[in-house]
Amino acid sequence: MAAGDRPRRPARWAAHGSQQPPAAALTDLVELLEACPAFHGLARGDLEPLARDAELTYLAEGARTPVRDARPLVVWRGALLVQDAEDRTIDLVGEVEFHAPAADTTIVTQRAALLVMLPERAIDLAWSGRPERLGATDSSDPAERIDLQTAATRSMMSTPLLTAAPDEACRVAARRMRAHGVSCLVVFRGDRVGILTDRDLRNRLVAEGASPDEPVEAFATFPVRTIAADVPAAEALIDMLAAGIHHMPVREGERLVGMVTSSDLLQLGTRSPLFLRKALDRAADVPAVASALEDLPRTVRALLDAGTSPTDTARVVSTVTDRVISRLLRLAEDEVGSMPTAFGWLAFGSQARRESTLSSDQDSGLLLPDELTPTDEEAFARLGTWMTAALERCGYPRCPGGVMASEPGWRRSRGAWEERFRDWIRTPTGDSLLGTEIGFDLRTVAGELDATTLLAPTIAEAAGNQRFLGQLAREATRYRPPLGFTGRLTVERSGDHAGTLDLKAGAMLPIADIARVHALAGASRVLDTPSRLRAASEDRRISGDLASTLRGGYDIALGLRLRGHLEQHAAGQPLTNRIDPGDLSPLVRSDLKETFQAVRLAQEVLASTYHTGMLG
Repeated sequence: MAAGDRPRRPARWAAHGSQQPPAAALTDLVELLEACPAFHGLARGDLEPLARDAELTYLAEGARTPVRDARPLVVWRGALLVQDAEDRTIDLVGEVEFHAPAADTTIVTQRAALLVMLPERAIDLAWSGRPERLGATDSSDPAERIDLQTAATRSMMSTPLLTAAPDEACRVAARRMRAHGVSCLVVFRGDRVGILTDRDLRNRLVAEGASPDEPVEAFATFPVRTIAADVPAAEALIDMLAAGIHHMPVREGERLVGMVTSSDLLQLGTRSPLFLRKALDRAADVPAVASALEDLPRTVRALLDAGTSPTDTARVVSTVTDRVISRLLRLAEDEVGSMPTAFGWLAFGSQARRESTLSSDQDSGLLLPDELTPTDEEAFARLGTWMTAALERCGYPRCPGGVMASEPGWRRSRGAWEERFRDWIRTPTGDSLLGTEIGFDLRTVAGELDATTLLAPTIAEAAGNQRFLGQLAREATRYRPPLGFTGRLTVERSGDHAGTLDLKAGAMLPIADIARVHALAGASRVLDTPSRLRAASEDRRISGDLASTLRGGYDIALGLRLRGHLEQHAAGQPLTNRIDPGDLSPLVRSDLKETFQAVRLAQEVLASTYHTGMLG
């Protein structure tokens, strides 16, 4: 029997109580274990002893069974809920799934179940044969490939660190840099730390005709941005991309121990996002920006192949989009003129959460001063219209819901934004709820006006408004995961999407919605979905296990979306969020099923907490 196929139905020996399976049934039981994802990759010889020592237990529907011996089990038929000592549901176990319950949990039989109770040693065997989970792919030279996600920054830094006193002459510093073959040195000035790079010497000393005998502190940058030595190299790459820098001192505690540079992180070659940023910064017009972005799919593929997690890859995509917006705003000055007052360009939704994919559309707005003249308003209308068109030319589709700075409702003063947020909270119906789902994921991308404090008073009000949270919780359950009654993946039966399921609607949207409700309930100002889920578990709004499964599932679904987009782009097809589960390995299908089950459970927790069934 192939792994992942459904094991045959148990025969006469599915009786009440516990019993050893008859010898004739051992073949069936081994096939069940082979089909269980926890034992994928194990030899039949490893599974046969487990089958011989197994016991079969039948539980009637609705039965509550305290777990006293904490034996591992596999569900052959039926479904179980696992509850903790406070009767909170912490797991859902479906057919052909493994579970090792803790001693203080209770099994509640959701449907009459036949369980295979395994010996204790099954815990050590479970998952031991499982290959790497979704993330990295094969490289042409796996022995030499550096995994950006798991490699610590210290493994890529150069040592020793070259330093200089603030009064050292630039001429002397430049000679020492050349002698050591480095492109920068660290400058200590009292308790302040700065950096002097070869680019500083070219652009700020030589180009300006300054004397090479000037002290280095006159041309160094203070303070310098640093990174911890144990942070993944992917994090260093994202920080450099976001800040537009090429050198970062590496610290252990309060001590600087080395330097990591863009060159150290460029094993991706010309597909590095740092090269992409450089091309964007040099773009002289909109077509040049669009041309630079043609490398983005190749960059995404290179990041994933280098071991960067889907979540961090999406952060890179979002950071690139931030850079696109900043560059287009500079170009807009030549097209529509300089703006009459300060402003802030706002990102909403997935871009604000830094969870963008290759198919993300525009979700933007403008934060404006409270005092504007009609002439000022016309100028910002022109800017919003030009930017929306320019972004579309660069490959960012217009938002179907009209969440764009070209629309008057998404260009507001600080006071008007605060009033709108209050209206959304106090009248949580219809369009107001849709606005909340977009508007409460908000950050400033560019400009002088910062929206950091814009949401503070309304977030505090939202946390205390149970009616608002209840309506938002009900909205978070409207996207149902594609699971059938028996816990199997379901697909569209007919039409253009026959045989496929929607990853965005089935996993990513509901997980993001669930995380947002918990964040607002806890008055949390974190934006990204994984951090919101982590905060929710720390506040005991959801269990740690459920939060962890949702975070992992979000990363899995995001990875499948990104890989799917890459395949569609390579084939010249429109980018969609649909996949055919039949194209996935049994292992990934199992991961996806686990994710959808966690979504369903988290939605049930929300519905129970906020009594959504009683809302009008």
